Amino acid sequence: MNANSDLPRARFWSVGMLLMLLISGICAAALWQTRPWRDAGLHTMLDSGMFLLSLVLALLFGDRGRYLGRPFLRRTGLAFGITALFEAAHLLTALPLPLPTQWAGMLTGTWRPISWPAPAYLLPAALMVAVHSYETPGRARTLFFALGCVLAGVLLSLGFSLLPRYTEPVWLGITRPALAGVSVLWALALGLFLRWRRRDRILPLLILVALIQWLGSIAMLYSAAPHDTCAVLAHLARITAELALLTGLIQLSSYDVLIRRHAEAQLAALNQQLEHRVLERTRALQDHIDERVRVQQTLQHMADIIDSSEDAIIGKTLEGVITSWNQGARKIFGYQADEAIGRPLLMLIPPDRQFEEADILARIAAGESVEHFETVRQCKNGRLIHVSATISPIRDAHGAIVGASKIARDITERVRVRAALQEQLGRINLLNQVTRATDERQDMQSIFQVVVRTVEKDLPLDFCAIGLYDPVSGHLRFDHVGIQAEALGHWLSGHERLLLDAASLDRSRMGHLVQLPALARHGLPLTDRLAQAGLDAAMLVPMRVEQSLFGIILAARRGNTFSVGDTEFLRQLGEHVAMAAHQAQLHAELQQAYDELRQTQEAALQKERLSALGQMASGIAHDINNAISPVALYTETLLLQEATLSARGRGQLEIIQRAVNDVAQTVARMKEFYRPQALPTGMQVLDLNQLVSQVLELSRARWSGMAQGQGGAIAERLVMASGLPAINGVASEIREALTNLVLNAADAMPQGGTLTVQTRPTRVDAAAFVVLEVTDTGMGMDEDTRKRCLEPFFTTKGERGTGLGLAMVYGICQRHGADVQIRSAPGAGTTVQLTFAASPLTATTENLETPNAAPTPAPRRILVVDDDPQLLGALLETLRADGHTVTAAHGGQAGIQTYRQALLEGAPFDIVMTDWGMPDVDGGMVASAIKAIRRDAPIILLTGWGQHLRASGDIPAQVDLVLSKPPRLRELREALRYFAAPPARDERERA
Repeated sequence: MNANSDLPRARFWSVGMLLMLLISGICAAALWQTRPWRDAGLHTMLDSGMFLLSLVLALLFGDRGRYLGRPFLRRTGLAFGITALFEAAHLLTALPLPLPTQWAGMLTGTWRPISWPAPAYLLPAALMVAVHSYETPGRARTLFFALGCVLAGVLLSLGFSLLPRYTEPVWLGITRPALAGVSVLWALALGLFLRWRRRDRILPLLILVALIQWLGSIAMLYSAAPHDTCAVLAHLARITAELALLTGLIQLSSYDVLIRRHAEAQLAALNQQLEHRVLERTRALQDHIDERVRVQQTLQHMADIIDSSEDAIIGKTLEGVITSWNQGARKIFGYQADEAIGRPLLMLIPPDRQFEEADILARIAAGESVEHFETVRQCKNGRLIHVSATISPIRDAHGAIVGASKIARDITERVRVRAALQEQLGRINLLNQVTRATDERQDMQSIFQVVVRTVEKDLPLDFCAIGLYDPVSGHLRFDHVGIQAEALGHWLSGHERLLLDAASLDRSRMGHLVQLPALARHGLPLTDRLAQAGLDAAMLVPMRVEQSLFGIILAARRGNTFSVGDTEFLRQLGEHVAMAAHQAQLHAELQQAYDELRQTQEAALQKERLSALGQMASGIAHDINNAISPVALYTETLLLQEATLSARGRGQLEIIQRAVNDVAQTVARMKEFYRPQALPTGMQVLDLNQLVSQVLELSRARWSGMAQGQGGAIAERLVMASGLPAINGVASEIREALTNLVLNAADAMPQGGTLTVQTRPTRVDAAAFVVLEVTDTGMGMDEDTRKRCLEPFFTTKGERGTGLGLAMVYGICQRHGADVQIRSAPGAGTTVQLTFAASPLTATTENLETPNAAPTPAPRRILVVDDDPQLLGALLETLRADGHTVTAAHGGQAGIQTYRQALLEGAPFDIVMTDWGMPDVDGGMVASAIKAIRRDAPIILLTGWGQHLRASGDIPAQVDLVLSKPPRLRELREALRYFAAPPARDERERA
């Protein structure tokens, strides 16, 4: 039944409206018949009526628009309101205002006709704009609409003030052609309202308004004076139109009230009907509640059993459409019940396994069951899981198969564990295979090669290589590469020196595996080359022996990651290969030891490269310096102070002193060897020819007799260029390097030969250099020996060699910025070439004078801090012999406490001497603590690193003087005298 069937239809035409239109028509006809006719009072009354009606309509439309929230109604109200403003201006021209006669005549005769056109044009135009913007919301647009109407009215008023008010009759007898546009606008408005009449209930009323206004505007075209019949008819038509609109609005309001009352009545009736039907339905359903409750309880019990299962229990039709879905299925597959029910079971099956569903449904339709079927299924998030499924047919009451029930258990973890075990067993077998292969080989080269080939094939890897690490240069040399990437293998084999980044190298040294995903992002030559070969990820597996890195296994593959199992296998492989390689090395060393014990010992020393020496050197230097310092002090004291020594005793003491100096120089060279230093102070401009002459003269007695024992002789050939440019350097170091080269050359000619020393200038890219060459005609070296001859402790002389000579030469050249080149071949002799940068200055003569012993300084109170009791005793005895009051403190903490206690007792120390390297509290901490107590306290630092600290400018700020160990009596005295009249900073650094 239609809820609005008994609602009266909305009517905009009432008897009152028809009667009003009829009366208006009769009045218009009567006025027309009585023309010409003028009545100023009637005209003014009609103007007043138009103004009031426009104002009332503006208020009604505005209120209705606010109530209904419709911009169209508010804009229509604005159109009538703004029109009312301009009609008020027109009305003022007709009122009998107390004005002079001339002005009153001007208002009535001139301004009254002019003020009529503005509202006449404005109203139809504004109504059309309001209707046209029917669906356009926004307060800003409404504001712009109002401003536009006001502006248009002002412009129209100004425009019509310039046009003639009345004219002689023109086409069709029109006397006011300026108002012809009003008729056109109302005609356009009439058409627009007719077109959009179904949009709003107001539009049919506006159609009537537009029609009446159009008729009135036509009558106005024939007006010849403000109060004539045509003008009155036009005013009457406008009032009639606005009265009709007002009547229609009232009619609509009444109809709205009627609709609301009717709706309320219908709602009450519907509520009664609904209550009655609910009561009847409740009674009808009550009979079934008990039975349904029992059934629901049974079903709920069964559903609870199904939902409590951790397995997925799914019902489906013979077409594979899901009909039931328990909580276990939700947990396993991720779908809610409403997401799964009604959808095909294929949504759980990966595309490559969807053929299984057809086979299962065929077996179910045949009455078979599928038990413990292991397969792969897909979850909602796309994750694949392994399941074990049991599918059974479902039969109806007649025994017909209507569907299937499926119980699926998630066995992903079980499959993963099983696969992991299988993978682990495979890797164990592979590791055993590698172990057997390496056990069958005794040399490191074949061990590395079989490891690379086996792992690359069976792990599998896309590329594998083993590189040996050089701890001195930090380079990797890959001599053992796989066959999967042949071009990459050739490239690696052809590059002897490859660098890793510092972080990867540090982690490898510590024994950690280094993963390199996204190889192209690392920016190293090695990683860039791997990426160019199409590899995505790599892993660096360290091979360490005795906590030292000696090689790296490079494993690379396509794909950005290595699994945890791969990582663990590679770690174990690295340890095993390192052990096997180490065993191979030990086997080779033991074999060599079986032949010659001394060679085995030297070979063991050869393995101790710069890294091992660097770790031990600091402690060794400290211990040696501490051990020889008392000897040096006592020897020097005896030589200077004991005038009664016999010649034999003095000679023996001098031999001891030279031996101590040799030991100190050996320690200094060892430190310089593993720790690159800047050139020491005392750089001079040197004449290389002069140094060559000095070395040959001073060492001739030694090298000339080396071959005489076997009946040979060594001939000297000296080729020195005249006008040779000078070089910058330290004369003693260059003499030491040249002496080593001369003695090595002589040692290489046990049967005799020619020793050639040559100097010559050269230029490279406009830069001047000086070349020194030492050539022998001895046995020469093969290529492997030539490459290794600069390594420390590498020697071919057996017991006669230390392996430090050429290494020291290389270190001296490095500090002088010189280049070392070695040319040699077996049986063709050896040439060692040193190239120095030429100096633009003139060479100076070296000062070889030896200063005398320093005079004894004035007695001072001295605190000596050291952790070596013997050195403390030597320093105490030596300083006390010079008249000083000396207090010893064993260790840094004791030194700080002793200094603080002496200051509290009012007997502060004048000078503090402290060792640098001490446990717990070192010399730097002692200096800082004492300076914090007393800022002007003089502090002397005793250290085996004294020369290095002075040369590098790294003297701690709290230290005033640095003395090298072993200390000399002369240096101690000069240091104590220094504080009597402190020199400049650069002088204390030279002390």
